[in-house]
Formats: sequence, structure tokens, C-alpha cells
Amino acid sequence: MKRYFIIPALLIFLTNLTAQVDTLFFEEYIQMVLDNHPLSIQADLLTERSDAYQKKARGNLDPTLYADFDRKHFKDINYYTEGNVALKYQTAKAVKFAIGYERNAGDFLNNDLTLPERGLMYGSVHVPLLNGLFFDETRYALKEAELINIKNELDRKVILNDLTFEAKIAYINWYMSARQMKINQKYLRFSLENHSSIAELYRNGYSPAMDTLESFTNMKGIENKYLKSKINYTKAIQRVQYYMWDKQQIPLFLKANIIPQSSKLVSRLEKDIMFNVESISMIPNIQKIDLELNFIELDEKLLNESVKPILDLGFYSLLNLGSQQGPLKYGLDDYKLNLSFYYPLLNRKNKGELELNAINKEQVEFEKIAKSRDIELKLIAASESYYLSVDRNNLVLNNIEQLNNLYLLEKEKFNLGEGTVYFLFKRLEAVIKSELDQIEIEASVYMNREKINYFLFLKS
Repeated sequence: MKRYFIIPALLIFLTNLTAQVDTLFFEEYIQMVLDNHPLSIQADLLTERSDAYQKKARGNLDPTLYADFDRKHFKDINYYTEGNVALKYQTAKAVKFAIGYERNAGDFLNNDLTLPERGLMYGSVHVPLLNGLFFDETRYALKEAELINIKNELDRKVILNDLTFEAKIAYINWYMSARQMKINQKYLRFSLENHSSIAELYRNGYSPAMDTLESFTNMKGIENKYLKSKINYTKAIQRVQYYMWDKQQIPLFLKANIIPQSSKLVSRLEKDIMFNVESISMIPNIQKIDLELNFIELDEKLLNESVKPILDLGFYSLLNLGSQQGPLKYGLDDYKLNLSFYYPLLNRKNKGELELNAINKEQVEFEKIAKSRDIELKLIAASESYYLSVDRNNLVLNNIEQLNNLYLLEKEKFNLGEGTVYFLFKRLEAVIKSELDQIEIEASVYMNREKINYFLFLKS
């Protein structure tokens, strides 16, 4: 008889499970992930990284102050004293300017270093005439910084897209497991009530003992399903908690009374998602490959310059500061001209790098074709699964209503003494299975919808 005293206790326990709860809504959860998750914060750092690269590239154009002093003094003899100070500036077009002052003295100073008593002031311009005229390392660094800025923004979008997709899937599983546990809990309560009624009929002599045994066995089967769904619910909570952090990046834990929203995650389950295959080219994952091609083309531009001969022209305009008493002296004939030339005869190194660059470009182009096709096929599969899941969901919802009617009729038949415990629980089992299947199908709709949004980088 102890078995029958367990039934009211289980009913009280199941009733207590419906205590006051708080709801963590889907949109609220996703916003929390975007605001506080470490990966989201890391993605925001990419913007700062882009600014740092821009500053680094522009640093090549910073004016520089140059000074050089060299003296040799031995046994009271000033062999030489050489001093040079200059302010240098390079433009973005590879033209370099400088203004400086040079003064030398000494008993053993080289003739070419002998200057007027007060030294010389000079202004200079340096221009590459072949290699570096149209493109050089400075312009390469500036363009590279621009491409890195674009790349970091694309990387940021990819990180946030991956993060939100995985967080959404975790919530959908939590939502699904919570509803499945609730359904198993509801039907466990039904089976307990049915078992109590059958046990009462047995005690009053209206039902054989075998009915109570069969009822109890079926009840335990439903209880087992309930406990299994509770395990799945616990696992789903653990996954959701991974994405929950506060503003100080401290991990959060869900309280026992917090549940996912009970309403549908999408207001209407319709075939409302369409995509154009041409839109795949605008997806950040494909744009990243295009950007990789831009980097290769940038390298190619610099390598094309490197195969040219180096021919550099430097011109210095000189201002004679004269002697202590003399005036400043400037003449058009006071200048220094420098012309330098360099070219490796075979230049195999730079030509080989150009060939390697061309091969890399071809490889990336094939990678883009393969990646685009892969995304296209995944989108088609997710779209077809989405459309079919919507149809299945509508079909199962209609079927649940019919199965529930059959269960109620079977229960009424049993109460009139015309039915059996076996058929009663079979009808109940069919209703439970259909409702659990409907939840899985609905979750499949949400997941396939999110897959489409994920591949196309769309917000839900």
C-alpha cells in the first residue's frame, strides 16, 4: 500500500515546480552577450588595432631631427671637428626635403669637408627617378594600413556573427529543453492522476489488480522521460551560462527560478526568408577573400617597382654663412648634386617573388570560388530545411489536436468501463510524442532560420 501514498506526494512536488519564476527573454539575452561577452569586447579591440596601424603607417611621414658631431683632439691639436644638424621631411610621394646646418674645423680636416668659418646652411631635395617614383615602401604602408582597417572591421563582424549564432543556438536548445521538460511534467501529472483513479477503482472492486500494475508501469515510463528531459534542460543551462557575463566580464550563473521565454521566439513561423545567390559576394567571409586578393595586388605593385633600376637624384642648395665679419653669401652656383644608380643584372630575386605572388593570387581566386559555392549550397540546404520544417510544424500542430481529442475520448470510454488501461496510456503516449516532436520541429525552424541569417550575416 506504500505505493499509493507516494502518488499524492509526487503530485504536490510537481505542483511546487510551478512556483514564481523570472523570464530571460531572447532579445535581452542576445543583447547581454553582445555587450558583455569577452569575445565581443575582443572584437571591439580590433577598431583600436586599426587606429594603431594607421598611426604606425603615418609615422613614416613624421619630420625627423638629425644631428651628428665628430671630433678628434690629441696632444693639444684639434685634428678635426665636424658637426651637422638637419630637419628632414618625407612626403607621401617619396620626395624628401631637408634643411640643415653644417660646420667643420680642424688642422687635419679633409679638403672636401673644409667649409667657411661660420659654416654652411643648406636645403635639399631627394627624388627617386625610376624605382620608387610611382610607388614605394611608404605608400605601401599607408595603403596596407587602409586594408588592415577594412580587414579588422570584417574580422569584427565575423567574430560577432559567430558569437551571436552560437549564443542563439544555445538559447534555442534551452528553450526547447524547457518546453519538453514542461510537457513531460504535465503528462507525468496526468499519469499520476490516472493511476490514482485506477487504484481507487481497484480498491472499490471495479478494476482488476493487473490494471494498477500496468498503470504504474506506464507512469514510471513517463517519469523516466521527465527525468531525462530534466537532464537535457540542465545541460542546456550550462551552455547558455557560457555566454552570460556582467559588465566587468565576470561569468554569471542562472538562478533556479529563471526560465527562457514561453512565447515563440519568432512571432509567426512563415516562409519569409529569401536570399539572392548574388548577395553571397557581399558576405564578410567572401569579402575577406577579396581583401586577401587586394593585399596580394598591393604586394605585386611594390614588386613591380622593385624590378626597376634604382636611380636617385639629390640636389643641395648651399648658403655660405661667411666669416665672423663678412656678410652671408648666396649664389646660384653654390650647390651640391648627387646621382646614384643601382641594378642587379639578372634581378632573379625580385622576379621570383613576382612569380610566387602571381601563384598566390591564383590560389586565393580558386579559394574564393570554392568558398562561395560552399556557402551557396549550405544556404540552399538551410533554406529547404527551413521551408520543410515550417510545413512539418503546421502539420504536427493539427495532428496534436486530433490525438488529444482521441485521448479524451479514450479516457471517457475508460471511465464508462468500456476502455482499457493499455489503450488509455497508448493514446496519452501518442499525444506526448507528438507534442515533443512539435517542439523539436519548431526548434529546427528557429535553428535553420538562424543558419540562414548566420551565412548572410543578417540580424534576426
